[in-house]
Order: sequence, then C-alpha cells, then structure tokens
Amino acid sequence: MNTQQKIIDTAISVFNENFSATFEEIAVNCNLNRRTLHRYFKNRNELLEACNANMMKAWEEAAIKACNSSTNPLIQLENLLYAGIDSGTKYAFLIKLNEVEPAYTTEISKDYLKA
Repeated sequence: MNTQQKIIDTAISVFNENFSATFEEIAVNCNLNRRTLHRYFKNRNELLEACNANMMKAWEEAAIKACNSSTNPLIQLENLLYAGIDSGTKYAFLIKLNEVEPAYTTEISKDYLKA
C-alpha cells in the first residue's frame, strides 16, 4: 500500500472515531509526521475530499460486484443492500459533513442532498 492510501485509510478510521481530528492526530495514527501528510494533502478539506473519492470508488466496485454476483435480481438487490450497509458503516463520518452547515462540501454531496 502506498503512503497516500495509508493516510486515507487511517484518516477514515480516525474520522469515524473523532470527526474533529487534526492533521497531527492523523499523522500520529499513520506513524508519520505532519509534514509528510502535507506533502500529500494541502489541508484537511483536501484529505476529506480524498476520503470521499475513496468511498465513491469503493462503492462503485461493491455495486458492480453485487450486480455480477448472480443473474437473479433479488440476490443482486440483496447483495447491493449489504454492500451499501458495509459502505455506510465504513464511511459513517461522511454523514457528519451534511448534518450541519458544513465548511466542506463537494459538488456530489450538494446534488445528493437536493434529492
């Protein structure tokens, strides 16, 4: 696993525990220093964007896998539901971005909230 992905994975874990976590806390959990984090991400919002992109990619892969899991639409739907639950659990902190007026938003999250 490359360093950038390690940072993203650690940030996901840390943000799920403490959404207010700082770069310093994420660095400590990655066994890196803060300067190294800044080499990969300019600021917290950029790291959150990377976590969001990671979730979107993981969800797309899970959805494709669920649809390819069977020719039976009910089984596909069931597997899609479980994939959604798993994704919601892993990326629960992203929900907090939309609970209050966030300082951080993406075009995708804005469109999603309109629906």
